Amino acid sequence: MRAAALAGLFCTAPAIAAESSEQKKEVVPPFVKWTVGPYLQNPSATAMTICFVSDHAQDVSAVVKNASEVDRVSHSATATPIPGTSATMWKVRLTDLKGGTEYRYNLEYKVDDKPVVEKQYHFKTPASDTDTMRCILLNDVHNRTGTAEAVMKHVAADDYEFTILLGDCWTDPSWNGDGRKIMTTLAELVRVLNGAEKPILYVRGNHECRGYFSGKMGYLFDLPGLDPAASYYEQNFHFSYPAGPVWFLFNDAGEDGDKRKDKFEPYRQRQSKWIESEIKKPEYRAAKYHIFASHIPLYNVNYWSAKYCRGFWSPVLAEADIDLALGAHDHQWRVLEKDCICVNDKCENYNKAGTGQKRCPHSPPYPLVIGGGPSLKQGTVMVLKADSKKVSLRMLNTAGKTLVQSEVR
Repeated sequence: MRAAALAGLFCTAPAIAAESSEQKKEVVPPFVKWTVGPYLQNPSATAMTICFVSDHAQDVSAVVKNASEVDRVSHSATATPIPGTSATMWKVRLTDLKGGTEYRYNLEYKVDDKPVVEKQYHFKTPASDTDTMRCILLNDVHNRTGTAEAVMKHVAADDYEFTILLGDCWTDPSWNGDGRKIMTTLAELVRVLNGAEKPILYVRGNHECRGYFSGKMGYLFDLPGLDPAASYYEQNFHFSYPAGPVWFLFNDAGEDGDKRKDKFEPYRQRQSKWIESEIKKPEYRAAKYHIFASHIPLYNVNYWSAKYCRGFWSPVLAEADIDLALGAHDHQWRVLEKDCICVNDKCENYNKAGTGQKRCPHSPPYPLVIGGGPSLKQGTVMVLKADSKKVSLRMLNTAGKTLVQSEVR
């Protein structure tokens, strides 16, 4: 028997109410004996990571089997206490898997030395030779998971194989004694995105660089090259991900504008070197399409937010054959066509007599799509698909209206 759970993902005591002689007052119970997950991370044709976070679970393991086989194999999870919190991250890295194959799994663990057996889930590894890709992107949820739930009502299960969180899904994450808001947001995102069966890729936003827990966000994810125990500015949240005909480059812009510029500049410069090495790989060059994504878009009408990132990355990306860029940050969805004139009052030389300048110097050299914001009015979801002929992007709002429908061939 498992304890009562919220949506099968988040386990804690229910709220209770106490009544005084003057007024009814809600009493928030202690935030203890909670679990979040399982949720999938770091997928490939031959590997998958199962994550599970709890303040009380013991001896966690994942029991896994190929959907077409009878034998079940138990894999012990690695426990990593998150420093300064009551939480422990449990991870199982499954390797030697077969591409394009369905697997079933469930978690088993102990609570007060009593066994708990979780429900069964399934996932399918990406095929190594597929020429299709389907994913969705959410951004700037800012803990308002009701907005995420509203847009996901208009996304079909077959529309996506994995999710990309494009930053600021948490707002200035601070533990605040018990981590209630951080873990509730994580649990709700896992639930509405079906993260137990479809992997979630995480791109850090500028607000997730703030707050006590910001230096510990890396413990919640499994990203290639990320060591959450490293010092704050040595944690690498940038990574690439090949998916069918697409090669994604995910960069971490860090803070916006001038905030902690001296601290983030070496990190941004390090990412320039990383991009340079990534785009030289034969596998990158062989990919049909190349998509660049960062929380803060490199080009926009308010270009000041990314001018330092743009200064480092744009010269390298000019050699990367980028077909499409994706961004967030503004809480206002927007589409910038390739070489569009992104006029704003900070383009000092644009259209001035005698300059000979025909377009804003901050025009994107590739099409750029920017997602919406946290409110029900602003919220969006991007549905991104690719095959051997084209990349198509459809953006929906919380009412299910199609705001953007575009293709890259």
